[in-house]
Amino acid sequence: MDFDALQSKAVNMGETNDCSVKAWAVVTGDDYDTSHYVVEELAKRPRRGGPQWRAYLEAFRAMGYRLTLVEYASKTVVTLGREFATRRDAQYLVATGGGGHVLGIRDGRVVDWTEGRRHRIAAVWRVEYVGVDAAGFEVPEQWRYWNQFRGM
Repeated sequence: MDFDALQSKAVNMGETNDCSVKAWAVVTGDDYDTSHYVVEELAKRPRRGGPQWRAYLEAFRAMGYRLTLVEYASKTVVTLGREFATRRDAQYLVATGGGGHVLGIRDGRVVDWTEGRRHRIAAVWRVEYVGVDAAGFEVPEQWRYWNQFRGM
């Protein structure tokens, strides 16, 4: 999975603010077109920024993925990339900056424009396909009071 290829596809489609689509493609292994369709149908409004977090996480569950919060020591994307370089056993979804941006880690590598940058980490989930009936997700305790998580 290559970020430049994802970005090229986004430009060709006239898409902007599509970090949620790219992160979906990275952690699920789906191509950009499939990821775009799924995220747009289940969680995102076209060309109007990212989805609401609740809808985005629900979309993963609806498609059969389990999201499990994982512990991490890093505070920024640059250090998270180093910390997760040895974690090649799974894919990870990462929320940054208070939940405003999302990126994916696949095979121990950050696949995003923020790779090597100092964007603050807000949460990290391990993403695994388990089938539609068994899927679920966890919400970080501190997010339960944020506006995008009201009613969870």
